[in-house]
Amino acid sequence: MRLFLLGLQRVSNRGHAPFQPGEIQKLLLQKDGTTYVEKQIRNEIKRLATSKMLSPESNIRCLLYPMELISLKTEKKNAAQCPEHGTHSSWSGNNNDWASDYPPQGVVEEVIVPAVENYSSISFESVGDFSIGDGTYDSY
Repeated sequence: MRLFLLGLQRVSNRGHAPFQPGEIQKLLLQKDGTTYVEKQIRNEIKRLATSKMLSPESNIRCLLYPMELISLKTEKKNAAQCPEHGTHSSWSGNNNDWASDYPPQGVVEEVIVPAVENYSSISFESVGDFSIGDGTYDSY
């Protein structure tokens, strides 16, 4: 997670977080203050890509975040080109490929949120009331 957050600090408007050679190892120290071995970083990148938190195109020089995980600017203006991947395009985790520069035009389906069922153990009558419980909770 620390690696994921490290890249998120510098992610561009298109999902690229480029690093210089050896920079991740210098910035991401172990608890004892020593640096991680490059293989450890590569394994973590692979694990994050498998979990779809990063693109499979990610590597030790550029952590690439799927566009579905970050809020992206859709303007081509000010889009920084990634020196590692040679593109400014976003990665789509849903399509498992580079996304087009502009979102598709047309009708977007509205998301329908299902109704909440009333459960016998939940009361919606006192939503605005403050409650401290029934006094049976232990303090430790």
